[in-house]
Amino acid sequence: MYNARRPIHTPADMHGLKVRVPRADVFMAMLTAMGANATPLPFGEVFTGLQTHLLDGAENNWATFQSTRQYEVAPYWSETNHCAAPEALLLSKRRYDSLSRADQDLIRAKATESVAVMRALWDEKQAAAKQTVLDAGVHYNLAEIDQFRRAAEPMRARFARDEAAVMLKRIEAHE
Repeated sequence: MYNARRPIHTPADMHGLKVRVPRADVFMAMLTAMGANATPLPFGEVFTGLQTHLLDGAENNWATFQSTRQYEVAPYWSETNHCAAPEALLLSKRRYDSLSRADQDLIRAKATESVAVMRALWDEKQAAAKQTVLDAGVHYNLAEIDQFRRAAEPMRARFARDEAAVMLKRIEAHE
C-alpha cells in the first residue's frame, strides 16, 4: 500500500484515505473493509490522481510502483501484504486438446520448470525496484499484517462462498 499522506501501520490508519482500486467488487470490498475509501479509477490515471490529490493512495507491487514513477507523488510505502495476485500460464483447452500427448506432456513439464525461473526473476525485479524507490527517498514501514488480515476476513469469507472458493483454496495451499 502506498500513499501521499502518511505511513500505514494498521487498518485504522487507512481511515479517510481515498485509495485507488480497479473496478471490481472484491477490491472495493477489501479496501472498504480495511477502512479506506475505495476509489475505482483506471490504472493509467493513478499518477495524475495522486498528483492532484484526487487519490491519496493505491496498492500494487514494487516493480509497478517504480516503473510508473508513482513513488514521485506517493512517498509512503507500507508493507501490508493484504493481497497477492497469482500469475498464471494459460492455454485454451481447445488448443491443448488438439496437441499430441507428447506435446501436452512437454508443455506441462516446461510450465512446471518455468515456475522457479519466473519466481527468481520476479524476486530480482522486485528487489531492484524496491531499492530504486528507497534510494529516491520513499519512506518504508512494515504494517501490522495480522490486523489487515483480520480486517479483511469477513469480506474474504463472503467472496469465498462463490465460484472463486475452489481457486482460493488452491492458492492458499501453495503459500
